[in-house]
Amino acid sequence: MARLHPVDLPGCRYDRRGRARTDRGRGAEDDSLRILIVEDEVVIADAVKAVLAADGHAVDIAGDGRHALEWADTYTYDLVILDVILPGLDGFAVCSALRMASFTGAILMLTALDDVQDRVTGLDRGADDYLAKPFSMDELRARVRALGRRRLEDRAPRIEVGDPVRKKE
Repeated sequence: MARLHPVDLPGCRYDRRGRARTDRGRGAEDDSLRILIVEDEVVIADAVKAVLAADGHAVDIAGDGRHALEWADTYTYDLVILDVILPGLDGFAVCSALRMASFTGAILMLTALDDVQDRVTGLDRGADDYLAKPFSMDELRARVRALGRRRLEDRAPRIEVGDPVRKKE
């Protein structure tokens, strides 16, 4: 089942570019992410959304590959959590299409396909990480945090010009 409109989470707003804004703000030390879950199993999608939203992330859900590409073209996501087995366009094709469209966010494949060749295919298509189902929510949360840290590290360095502010003695 595809979700066609983003849902505002409690304490979360979106700016004009579709980026998440939480009550905590969005400074460099803020670790909240704008996440798109691409999953056709509603129970799994809702459970993952609830856990990540509780961690302060803004989370949207797309139920198929075509809608995922539309959402990623419309909104700025820091992370896409992507199932492989989807109706219509599969997750491998979505991953490739996102990278061909210059998507710079992280992609985490979350799928029941756990053979080595499936993992290699996902990573070769542009995924940053791969987690097989069944999975631990704690491990998923840790992987999301790790991918979020990479996002913060990839930001351009801040350059300041002028004398540093000196404390008066």
